[in-house]
Amino acid sequence: MRPLVASLGIALLSSLWAEPAGAVDLSAELGIVSDYRYRGYTLSAGKPALQGSLTLEHGSGAYASIWSSTIDEPDFDADIELDVAAGYWLELSESLGLDLSATYYVYPSEPGSNYAEASAVLERSAGPTTLRAGFSYVPRQAGTRNENGRLRDNSYLFAGASYQLSDLPLTLRAEVGHERGYFDEVRRGGKWDWSLGGTFAVEKMRLGLAYSGTDAGREALVASFFIDF
Repeated sequence: MRPLVASLGIALLSSLWAEPAGAVDLSAELGIVSDYRYRGYTLSAGKPALQGSLTLEHGSGAYASIWSSTIDEPDFDADIELDVAAGYWLELSESLGLDLSATYYVYPSEPGSNYAEASAVLERSAGPTTLRAGFSYVPRQAGTRNENGRLRDNSYLFAGASYQLSDLPLTLRAEVGHERGYFDEVRRGGKWDWSLGGTFAVEKMRLGLAYSGTDAGREALVASFFIDF
């Protein structure tokens, strides 16, 4: 899976580079969250985390991105997570789209934990409302070897909705997901997680507040502040 992600990323970046400069859009963001939560889990021990990203998008729907965050997990030496992704957005109709992507999760000081994941997300918009549902899959690989030496896979199914208020620059969001496999950390397998909150955007700044949790750990109220470039 790792060579596939690398090849996809290189091919995508090459195609973007070959296109006229006006056809490619470059964007970035930088910010801080009070707690780095991923699928309900805290990956920063409930402490603030610095996060940033850089994204290249082409008018054809192809894109590539690099996202990073500070992390703090017990029994894990890594203090930085770096996600390298490549994907393609397919516009199926005026209100329906499909996002296909592959992501390689990199931990520079803990390379044995690096792993790749493939995702498909279907999104439908209807006025101020956007509905989304998706599936992510991590095949068995060296980075998902458990303490018994067994290679495990992981699957994640999720659904969510967002609503853009007409009189305020406020977007309300809700999402629920179910995970089973290497990352669910539930004795019998099968972890639920959820997130409910909103984002207030003022020019290039975004303020967020969300209630996030999982049935395999504690929930938390997470605040965020980001600047878009």
